[in-house]
Amino acid sequence: MLSPQQITAIYCIVDDTLKAMNKKDDIRSQLSNAEIITIGLVSAFDFGGTWLYGMKFLHQYGFIKRTIDKSRLSRRLMSLEYEVEEMFQMISHAFTQLMSDKEYIIDSTTLEVCDNIRINRCKLLQGEDFRGYKASFRRYFYGLRLQLLTTVEGVPVDYFITEGALHDTQAMKEMYFNLSAESNIYADAAYTDYAFEDNLELEQDIKWLAQRKSDSKRPLTKALKIKINQRRKRIETVFSSIKNMFKRKLQAFDIESYMRKIKFFIYAFQLKFII
Repeated sequence: MLSPQQITAIYCIVDDTLKAMNKKDDIRSQLSNAEIITIGLVSAFDFGGTWLYGMKFLHQYGFIKRTIDKSRLSRRLMSLEYEVEEMFQMISHAFTQLMSDKEYIIDSTTLEVCDNIRINRCKLLQGEDFRGYKASFRRYFYGLRLQLLTTVEGVPVDYFITEGALHDTQAMKEMYFNLSAESNIYADAAYTDYAFEDNLELEQDIKWLAQRKSDSKRPLTKALKIKINQRRKRIETVFSSIKNMFKRKLQAFDIESYMRKIKFFIYAFQLKFII
Protein backbone atom coordinates (compact mmCIF):
# COMPACT_ATOMS: atom_id res chain seq x y z
CA MET A 1 0.00 0.00 0.00
CA LEU A 2 1.26 3.43 -0.94
CA SER A 3 2.08 5.84 1.86
CA PRO A 4 0.55 9.37 1.96
CA GLN A 5 3.96 10.77 1.02
CA GLN A 6 4.17 8.51 -2.04
CA ILE A 7 0.67 9.46 -3.19
CA THR A 8 1.57 13.13 -2.84
CA ALA A 9 4.78 12.53 -4.80
CA ILE A 10 2.81 10.85 -7.62
CA TYR A 11 0.42 13.80 -7.82
CA CYS A 12 3.28 16.32 -7.86
CA ILE A 13 5.10 14.42 -10.64
CA VAL A 14 1.92 14.22 -12.72
CA ASP A 15 0.96 17.86 -12.11
CA ASP A 16 4.44 19.18 -12.95
CA THR A 17 4.59 17.05 -16.11
CA LEU A 18 1.19 18.28 -17.31
CA LYS A 19 2.28 21.87 -16.73
CA ALA A 20 5.46 21.22 -18.74
CA MET A 21 3.25 19.93 -21.58
CA ASN A 22 1.03 23.03 -21.23
CA LYS A 23 -2.01 20.80 -20.65
CA LYS A 24 -4.71 22.93 -19.01
CA ASP A 25 -7.77 21.80 -17.07
CA ASP A 26 -11.29 22.35 -18.29
CA ILE A 27 -12.90 24.86 -15.91
CA ARG A 28 -16.10 22.75 -15.95
CA SER A 29 -14.33 19.62 -14.66
CA GLN A 30 -14.94 18.52 -11.08
CA LEU A 31 -11.53 16.82 -10.93
CA SER A 32 -8.33 18.16 -12.45
CA ASN A 33 -6.34 16.22 -15.06
CA ALA A 34 -3.60 15.60 -12.48
CA GLU A 35 -6.15 14.15 -10.04
CA ILE A 36 -7.62 11.86 -12.72
CA ILE A 37 -4.22 10.47 -13.73
CA THR A 38 -3.26 10.07 -10.06
CA ILE A 39 -6.43 8.02 -9.54
CA GLY A 40 -5.38 5.76 -12.42
CA LEU A 41 -1.86 5.27 -11.07
CA VAL A 42 -2.96 4.68 -7.46
CA SER A 43 -5.53 2.18 -8.74
CA ALA A 44 -2.77 0.32 -10.57
CA PHE A 45 -0.52 0.33 -7.51
CA ASP A 46 -2.99 -0.85 -4.88
CA PHE A 47 -6.37 -1.82 -6.37
CA GLY A 48 -5.62 -4.12 -9.29
CA GLY A 49 -6.50 -1.46 -11.85
CA THR A 50 -10.06 -0.88 -10.55
CA TRP A 51 -10.46 2.87 -11.11
CA LEU A 52 -13.52 3.23 -8.88
CA TYR A 53 -11.78 1.76 -5.82
CA GLY A 54 -8.81 4.04 -6.30
CA MET A 55 -11.02 7.12 -6.52
CA LYS A 56 -13.04 6.18 -3.43
CA PHE A 57 -9.82 5.57 -1.47
CA LEU A 58 -8.33 8.94 -2.40
CA HIS A 59 -11.61 10.72 -1.57
CA GLN A 60 -12.02 8.92 1.75
CA TYR A 61 -8.55 9.96 2.92
CA GLY A 62 -8.82 13.53 1.69
CA PHE A 63 -6.51 13.45 -1.32
CA ILE A 64 -9.33 14.56 -3.64
CA LYS A 65 -12.36 16.63 -2.63
CA ARG A 66 -14.92 15.26 -5.08
CA THR A 67 -15.82 12.06 -6.90
CA ILE A 68 -17.41 11.39 -10.27
CA ASP A 69 -19.35 8.42 -11.60
CA LYS A 70 -17.61 5.34 -12.94
CA SER A 71 -18.34 5.94 -16.63
CA ARG A 72 -17.22 9.58 -16.45
CA LEU A 73 -13.97 8.52 -14.77
CA SER A 74 -13.29 5.97 -17.52
CA ARG A 75 -13.92 8.58 -20.22
CA ARG A 76 -11.60 11.09 -18.52
CA LEU A 77 -8.82 8.50 -18.29
CA MET A 78 -9.32 7.64 -21.96
CA SER A 79 -9.12 11.32 -22.96
CA LEU A 80 -5.80 11.69 -21.09
CA GLU A 81 -4.17 8.59 -22.57
CA TYR A 82 -1.87 10.62 -24.84
CA GLU A 83 -0.67 12.79 -21.94
CA VAL A 84 0.05 9.74 -19.77
CA GLU A 85 2.04 8.18 -22.60
CA GLU A 86 4.00 11.43 -22.98
CA MET A 87 4.73 11.42 -19.26
CA PHE A 88 6.03 7.85 -19.50
CA GLN A 89 8.28 8.79 -22.43
CA MET A 90 9.63 11.88 -20.63
CA ILE A 91 10.57 9.82 -17.57
CA SER A 92 12.06 7.13 -19.83
CA HIS A 93 14.17 9.74 -21.59
CA ALA A 94 15.43 11.03 -18.25
CA PHE A 95 16.48 7.53 -17.19
CA THR A 96 18.24 6.79 -20.49
CA GLN A 97 20.11 10.10 -20.36
CA LEU A 98 21.30 9.48 -16.81
CA MET A 99 22.60 5.99 -17.57
CA SER A 100 26.32 5.61 -18.02
CA ASP A 101 26.50 1.94 -19.08
CA LYS A 102 23.82 2.22 -21.84
CA GLU A 103 22.70 -1.39 -21.34
CA TYR A 104 19.10 -2.51 -21.85
CA ILE A 105 17.09 -5.73 -21.83
CA ILE A 106 14.16 -6.71 -24.04
CA ASP A 107 11.81 -9.62 -23.57
CA SER A 108 8.16 -10.51 -23.98
CA THR A 109 5.47 -11.91 -21.75
CA THR A 110 1.97 -13.15 -22.42
CA LEU A 111 -1.22 -11.41 -21.29
CA GLU A 112 -3.86 -14.15 -21.24
CA VAL A 113 -7.38 -12.78 -21.62
CA CYS A 114 -8.99 -16.19 -21.22
CA ASP A 115 -8.19 -19.91 -21.28
CA ASN A 116 -8.29 -21.72 -24.61
CA ILE A 117 -11.36 -23.67 -23.54
CA ARG A 118 -13.36 -20.42 -23.26
CA ILE A 119 -12.24 -18.78 -26.51
CA ASN A 120 -15.68 -19.10 -28.15
CA ARG A 121 -17.23 -17.16 -25.26
CA CYS A 122 -14.56 -14.44 -25.10
CA LYS A 123 -16.08 -10.97 -25.49
CA LEU A 124 -12.91 -8.87 -25.44
CA LEU A 125 -11.12 -10.57 -28.35
CA GLN A 126 -12.13 -12.38 -31.51
CA GLY A 127 -10.01 -14.19 -34.09
CA GLU A 128 -6.99 -16.43 -34.44
CA ASP A 129 -4.57 -13.46 -34.37
CA PHE A 130 -4.80 -13.54 -30.59
CA ARG A 131 -3.99 -17.23 -30.18
CA GLY A 132 -0.28 -17.46 -29.41
CA TYR A 133 2.16 -20.09 -28.23
CA LYS A 134 3.83 -19.89 -24.82
CA ALA A 135 7.09 -21.76 -25.35
CA SER A 136 8.17 -21.81 -21.69
CA PHE A 137 4.95 -23.66 -20.72
CA ARG A 138 4.61 -25.53 -24.03
CA ARG A 139 0.99 -24.47 -24.38
CA TYR A 140 -1.16 -22.08 -26.38
CA PHE A 141 -2.80 -19.00 -24.90
CA TYR A 142 -5.42 -16.50 -26.04
CA GLY A 143 -4.67 -12.83 -25.55
CA LEU A 144 -1.92 -10.29 -26.10
CA ARG A 145 1.85 -10.21 -25.97
CA LEU A 146 3.81 -7.48 -24.19
CA GLN A 147 7.25 -6.50 -25.47
CA LEU A 148 9.11 -4.64 -22.73
CA LEU A 149 12.42 -2.79 -22.86
CA THR A 150 14.06 -2.04 -19.50
CA THR A 151 17.33 -0.82 -18.12
CA VAL A 152 19.57 -3.41 -16.46
CA GLU A 153 18.18 -2.15 -13.14
CA GLY A 154 14.67 -3.08 -14.29
CA VAL A 155 13.22 0.37 -15.13
CA PRO A 156 10.76 0.16 -18.05
CA VAL A 157 11.72 2.64 -20.78
CA ASP A 158 9.63 1.37 -23.70
CA TYR A 159 6.93 -1.19 -24.47
CA PHE A 160 4.88 -2.56 -27.34
CA ILE A 161 1.62 -4.53 -27.08
CA THR A 162 0.73 -6.89 -29.93
CA GLU A 163 -1.63 -9.72 -30.78
CA GLY A 164 -0.68 -12.99 -29.12
CA ALA A 165 0.12 -14.71 -32.41
CA LEU A 166 2.74 -12.17 -33.48
CA HIS A 167 6.23 -13.60 -33.06
CA ASP A 168 8.91 -11.66 -31.19
CA THR A 169 11.04 -11.25 -34.32
CA GLN A 170 8.13 -9.50 -36.04
CA ALA A 171 7.21 -7.35 -33.06
CA MET A 172 10.74 -6.00 -32.60
CA LYS A 173 10.72 -4.71 -36.18
CA GLU A 174 7.67 -2.58 -35.36
CA MET A 175 9.41 -0.88 -32.43
CA TYR A 176 11.51 2.26 -32.64
CA PHE A 177 14.34 2.23 -30.13
CA ASN A 178 14.81 5.83 -29.01
CA LEU A 179 18.17 5.16 -27.36
CA SER A 180 21.51 6.91 -27.55
CA ALA A 181 24.26 5.65 -29.83
CA GLU A 182 26.53 2.85 -28.62
CA SER A 183 23.75 1.29 -26.54
CA ASN A 184 23.54 -2.49 -26.06
CA ILE A 185 20.25 -4.40 -26.03
CA TYR A 186 20.28 -7.94 -24.61
CA ALA A 187 17.65 -10.42 -25.83
CA ASP A 188 16.94 -14.12 -25.85
CA ALA A 189 17.28 -16.45 -28.85
CA ALA A 190 13.69 -15.80 -29.98
CA TYR A 191 14.78 -12.33 -31.14
CA THR A 192 17.42 -13.59 -33.57
CA ASP A 193 17.33 -11.80 -36.92
CA TYR A 194 20.72 -11.08 -38.47
CA ALA A 195 19.45 -8.52 -40.99
CA PHE A 196 17.64 -6.58 -38.26
CA GLU A 197 20.74 -6.60 -36.06
CA ASP A 198 22.91 -5.29 -38.89
CA ASN A 199 20.45 -2.51 -39.82
CA LEU A 200 20.02 -1.39 -36.21
CA GLU A 201 23.76 -1.09 -35.72
CA LEU A 202 24.25 0.63 -39.08
CA GLU A 203 21.40 3.15 -38.73
CA GLN A 204 21.36 3.87 -34.97
CA ASP A 205 24.70 2.50 -33.73
CA ILE A 206 22.85 0.18 -31.33
CA LYS A 207 24.13 -3.36 -30.76
CA TRP A 208 21.51 -6.10 -30.61
CA LEU A 209 22.98 -8.93 -28.53
CA ALA A 210 20.66 -11.93 -28.68
CA GLN A 211 21.35 -15.37 -27.27
CA ARG A 212 22.22 -17.92 -29.94
CA LYS A 213 21.02 -21.42 -30.63
CA SER A 214 23.57 -24.21 -30.92
CA ASP A 215 23.43 -24.18 -34.74
CA SER A 216 23.74 -20.38 -35.05
CA LYS A 217 25.75 -18.93 -37.93
CA ARG A 218 26.97 -16.18 -35.61
CA PRO A 219 27.96 -17.90 -32.35
CA LEU A 220 28.80 -15.84 -29.28
CA THR A 221 31.88 -16.04 -27.15
CA LYS A 222 31.57 -17.76 -23.80
CA ALA A 223 32.11 -14.48 -21.94
CA LEU A 224 29.32 -12.75 -23.90
CA LYS A 225 26.95 -15.68 -23.31
CA ILE A 226 27.48 -15.40 -19.56
CA LYS A 227 27.00 -11.62 -19.68
CA ILE A 228 23.71 -11.87 -21.59
CA ASN A 229 22.39 -14.54 -19.19
CA GLN A 230 23.26 -12.40 -16.19
CA ARG A 231 21.67 -9.25 -17.63
CA ARG A 232 18.45 -10.99 -18.71
CA LYS A 233 17.60 -12.39 -15.27
CA ARG A 234 16.41 -8.97 -14.16
CA ILE A 235 13.57 -8.63 -16.66
CA GLU A 236 11.91 -11.84 -15.48
CA THR A 237 11.62 -10.23 -12.05
CA VAL A 238 10.12 -7.13 -13.68
CA PHE A 239 7.41 -9.18 -15.40
CA SER A 240 6.58 -10.96 -12.14
CA SER A 241 6.38 -7.66 -10.26
CA ILE A 242 4.07 -6.05 -12.84
CA LYS A 243 1.78 -9.09 -13.00
CA ASN A 244 1.60 -9.20 -9.21
CA MET A 245 -0.10 -5.80 -9.41
CA PHE A 246 -2.97 -7.36 -11.43
CA LYS A 247 -6.07 -8.71 -9.84
CA ARG A 248 -7.05 -12.28 -10.72
CA LYS A 249 -9.11 -10.84 -13.57
CA LEU A 250 -8.89 -7.33 -15.02
CA GLN A 251 -12.26 -5.64 -15.38
CA ALA A 252 -12.61 -4.22 -18.88
CA PHE A 253 -15.50 -3.75 -21.33
CA ASP A 254 -13.41 -3.79 -24.50
CA ILE A 255 -9.85 -4.44 -25.65
CA GLU A 256 -8.99 -0.71 -25.60
CA SER A 257 -9.83 -0.36 -21.91
CA TYR A 258 -8.00 -3.63 -21.17
CA MET A 259 -4.85 -2.32 -22.85
CA ARG A 260 -5.21 1.02 -21.08
CA LYS A 261 -5.08 -0.75 -17.73
CA ILE A 262 -2.01 -2.73 -18.79
CA LYS A 263 -0.31 0.54 -19.71
CA PHE A 264 -1.12 2.07 -16.33
CA PHE A 265 0.49 -0.93 -14.61
CA ILE A 266 3.66 -0.28 -16.63
CA TYR A 267 3.56 3.46 -15.85
CA ALA A 268 3.01 2.80 -12.15
CA PHE A 269 5.88 0.30 -11.99
CA GLN A 270 8.18 2.86 -13.62
CA LEU A 271 7.24 5.42 -10.95
CA LYS A 272 8.30 2.97 -8.23
CA PHE A 273 11.88 3.92 -9.06
CA ILE A 274 11.18 7.61 -8.41
CA ILE A 275 8.82 7.91 -5.45
